[in-house]
Amino acid sequence: MPEYSAITPAEILPGQPVEPVLEKAKGNCEYLYGLIGGSQSNPPNGSFEVDTEGVLDNWTIETFDGGSHGIETSSPAHGAQALKFVHPGGAGNGGGWADSEYIECSSIMTMILYYIHWATAAGMYNRVVIRYYTAAKAYISDEALYGSTSNPTSPTLYCSQFTPPTNARYMVIRVVGGHSAQATGGTAYFDGLQLQPAVISYALKTVADTTGASGSLGNYDHVHIAMQDYCHAPNIYAEDEKLRLIGHSSSIADTTARIGFYNTAMITSYDYAVRWRYTTASDRPFVYAVRNSEGEIICLWACDDPPPGYWGLTKKPAGFVPPIGYRSGIPAGAEEIVLFDQNRDFVMELGEKAHKDKTLPYRVLSDTFEFDSEKKLFKSKNLLAV
Repeated sequence: MPEYSAITPAEILPGQPVEPVLEKAKGNCEYLYGLIGGSQSNPPNGSFEVDTEGVLDNWTIETFDGGSHGIETSSPAHGAQALKFVHPGGAGNGGGWADSEYIECSSIMTMILYYIHWATAAGMYNRVVIRYYTAAKAYISDEALYGSTSNPTSPTLYCSQFTPPTNARYMVIRVVGGHSAQATGGTAYFDGLQLQPAVISYALKTVADTTGASGSLGNYDHVHIAMQDYCHAPNIYAEDEKLRLIGHSSSIADTTARIGFYNTAMITSYDYAVRWRYTTASDRPFVYAVRNSEGEIICLWACDDPPPGYWGLTKKPAGFVPPIGYRSGIPAGAEEIVLFDQNRDFVMELGEKAHKDKTLPYRVLSDTFEFDSEKKLFKSKNLLAV
């Protein structure tokens, strides 16, 4: 493939020959086009779209004895071209392999490589390997992401996660089609390589300690709680065994995670709490609470986002369906508090204080804060008057 070659000041002085400079300029343009031509991707030319003058850009290709390689244009899986290796069959023969350019990496960054692979003969030995190098580009080791003699015979997407070793600072992606260790002949194809950082745990949408619902449920009453779409299995707390889990009567086509509690006790009220994580969110924190006639908070739903169906709002809409629903409506004399576009620090504080005091967030809200009906926000009861 073309390489970059700097044009020196001496080469462009008056009287110097033009042809060498033009050759360098042409090579440099081809090199740069190989880096950014087609779709910009990592690794460069990961879909094998750019081949300057018949040479695949940004990849170094070698073949085993009897093997050959080429560009597939009639039936690629991604873009207009795919890379292929042909193994003629027979002991000692093989197809070939291709190495990407050096790609920066870190031992503290987990990566994911997406790639599409298929072969005309399932029994070929095909591989996808990461080769690690130091900052000085000295070879360290290999890590096999894929190696099989039972390959798909139609284009199949793979997703392989890996973490470089401690001293790795560069890596090279190697694809092997028809390794000579296997006599089975055929054609192996690779396409659509894409390298991305893996999703790390704290990149998931998980609002501190207060993503969830909590409250007190009276005797023979029940509540239904809506969580979020794309929701992980929740942590469920019930103060007493008389609080039983029940289903929800929402549409069977609804994908919002839901749960219900029913208090079978004859007299006593019991606390409940549900906390969850979910993987998609992009709105502003939301708080829903019910305050009884004595001014006490009896339930709380707090999250980094409003309930599904109510994103992008700044105030309670007509026909709003609360995320905590009582069987017979909210208790007599109680009022709903529905707050969109809230301060995230406040929402986090509820959960952090509940965790510290070993209590539930709804009790923290009731004991520590009071609701300002005019300003539509909660204020700390401990603030001194000024």
